[in-house]
Amino acid sequence: MRMCERRAWEGWNLLAKLVLFTNLWHLVSSLGSMSSIAISYGEGGSVFCGLKSDGSHLVGCYGSNAAILYGTPAHFQFIGLTGGDGFMCGLLMQSHQPYCWGNMLVITISAV
Repeated sequence: MRMCERRAWEGWNLLAKLVLFTNLWHLVSSLGSMSSIAISYGEGGSVFCGLKSDGSHLVGCYGSNAAILYGTPAHFQFIGLTGGDGFMCGLLMQSHQPYCWGNMLVITISAV
């Protein structure tokens, strides 16, 4: 009886991991291509952002778009970044939620 219960538990554990991975993959893929560097372009100017190479997973941005430069989060850790027309987005390391900054007039984010 114990062996049967153990296998049932392992099956549910595997199913839970699969569901979690699928939901996480959906969040990441809906942001576009994620990487440790991203470029934003648009009327406000272009900006290059990247995860710092010291292992802190913090973001550094350089360029001419003030909305992105001054909105860059200083204390959030990110898994990856992506950029678009006047905005940057990243996937937060601790919560796996998207976080965006820049020209918010053009961004619509939804998590399913």
